[in-house]
Amino acid sequence: MRQKKFPEVVIVGLVAGLIAVILSYLVENRFLFAVLIFFEILLLPKLFTFFFRKYNM
Repeated sequence: MRQKKFPEVVIVGLVAGLIAVILSYLVENRFLFAVLIFFEILLLPKLFTFFFRKYNM
């Protein structure tokens, strides 16, 4: 089970990192950038549960 979990964790991490990099280029206001990262961190657990349910079935 851990062998199947590893790739999706990496994929979610890469997607989150890519979103953070794109937002850092788009957003010049650092306060707004911090708010966006905060929401991204809040949304990550939902992505994990989504991938977990998708591959678990």
